[in-house]
Amino acid sequence: MENIKNILVPLDLSDYSAHIVNTCKWLSERLDAHFYFLHIVDERTLFSFKQLEVHLRDNLVDISKKALDAIIHKTEFNMERGTTEVILGEPFIEIISKSTTRPPADLVIVGGVSSQGVHKIGDNAFKIIQMSPTHTLVLKEKKGVPADEDIRFKKILVALDFSEHSLMALDYVLSLKSEFHASVHIFHVAPDEETCNEEKVRKQLQSHLSEQQLKNIDVIEVRASNDTAREILDELDKAEIDLLAIGSHSRRRFLRNLFLGKVAYDVVRKANSSILIFKAHA
Repeated sequence: MENIKNILVPLDLSDYSAHIVNTCKWLSERLDAHFYFLHIVDERTLFSFKQLEVHLRDNLVDISKKALDAIIHKTEFNMERGTTEVILGEPFIEIISKSTTRPPADLVIVGGVSSQGVHKIGDNAFKIIQMSPTHTLVLKEKKGVPADEDIRFKKILVALDFSEHSLMALDYVLSLKSEFHASVHIFHVAPDEETCNEEKVRKQLQSHLSEQQLKNIDVIEVRASNDTAREILDELDKAEIDLLAIGSHSRRRFLRNLFLGKVAYDVVRKANSSILIFKAHA
């Protein structure tokens, strides 16, 4: 996988936005990437007040730009690594458009609230998670961490099913190990107990990873189960994982899941940890 160079960060200017920017600051110190902070003034708000639309348009954009700049300034983000923009439009459409135009985003970062279900993640954020062709990092609020502090990834778990995109996720996480000073955990769920053991997983990995990459894996956990999502969620809590890396399948027959596979859909909805979602078609 190519390095992540362009990161799109849509912000809604809520209190949680400072938390996201602080985490981006921490990431910027470890990744050679450009951060593009974007706020969209929802044009549908103006349509409710058509007689004020001309006056509100410029005022809302200007006020929002000042609010966005204030958040960036407060966090002391190094703007040599970033740019900001406030535009008028429909948030979801504009975010998808910005993520695919030149230069296209290699990663989109969105915020979420842990353990509260889909409706608490936010409609626009969840649509981005589901439908964006770009890899997505969901920063979930953690209990005990103030909203204006950053999230640091000390324990990273890779949900591995040996598909192309899960191996891609593993490869990238291993490349981040030294920058994040993190431990890397592999979690594999097999439906058959007879094929479920650490030795077999290690042998399969030998054909995909270098010797050094194998040495950089700290923990391999294997479990036999037919409920992959539940096993992943249990492991996240048990091992106190900060970041889950998971691949997404494109299973169109699951209409409610759109471009997320069923496992990824269920995990994104319920996980307490932040999640890095690798898209097979990204």
